[in-house]
Amino acid sequence: MRIFLFLLSLFAAAGTADAAYVIDTGPGTSTAPYVVGPQFGTYGQFTLTQATRIGGIQFYGTITNPGTALFNLSFGGTNAPGTFIFTQTMSFGTAAGEGWHGLSDLDLELGPGTYWVGFASGGDGFAAQHYGSAPNPLGNEAYYTPLGGYTDADNANLAWRISSVAAGAPEPAAWAMMILGFGAVGASLRRARSAGFATA
Repeated sequence: MRIFLFLLSLFAAAGTADAAYVIDTGPGTSTAPYVVGPQFGTYGQFTLTQATRIGGIQFYGTITNPGTALFNLSFGGTNAPGTFIFTQTMSFGTAAGEGWHGLSDLDLELGPGTYWVGFASGGDGFAAQHYGSAPNPLGNEAYYTPLGGYTDADNANLAWRISSVAAGAPEPAAWAMMILGFGAVGASLRRARSAGFATA
């Protein structure tokens, strides 16, 4: 029983690698915001070179009016989003100050290819300011308005952050800890066996 508990504690302490950011443009500035509201949305293009499990989608800015936000991903498209493959809403009960806002509990598998990330209002009065002038912008961006549809917004340099799901394999240090633990258990078993023979 003690051996089982020891092994269990080793696996609990092993942990996994932290989630990484697939996209991290860095925060934007309040001097260059794009308004997101009913029928207004911001979009940015990014490329994945390998299969990736997406864990979160966030924008940097402020929530100016509470309500329901809409986050989406689309596949393909040159100067505007292509085929929408993922859409999820998020409710904001109060206004929120400057910072990263968005989804953080996703587990969405995407293959290699070109995608667009989008942020818009759910149509219930939600409004936000999506900050631009990010230090590491996506480059190819679009802004949607009810009158103009998708228009070029490459100079917006909008602030986005997309995270991947943490890897399931233990880190190297965790592997070393488990190997040492198994060695200690083996030595303990050998000692116990030797003691049993000695008293027989």
